[in-house]
Amino acid sequence: YYGRVRPFFPGLELGDLSEHQIGIMAVEEKGDTWIIERDKGYHNCIHLVGISSPGLTASLSIAEKVKRMMKDDRL
Repeated sequence: YYGRVRPFFPGLELGDLSEHQIGIMAVEEKGDTWIIERDKGYHNCIHLVGISSPGLTASLSIAEKVKRMMKDDRL
C-alpha cells in the first residue's frame, strides 16, 4: 500500500506508517453524535470519533472541517 499512497504524500516515509487494529470503534455514549475535536494535550492531534456509515457520505465535508482546524492555531 505504501507504493500506492506515496504519490499523494511525497514526504511520506515507510516509518511513518503503522498497522492499526480494526473492528472496535469508539462511539459517543448516546451513539448518534460525531466528535471532531483537537486533543487537549497534543495540539497537532485531531480526534474523529463515532463516525459511522453516514461518515462516508460526509467524508469530504469532514475533511474540510479538519483542514480548517489544522489551519486554525487558535484551537
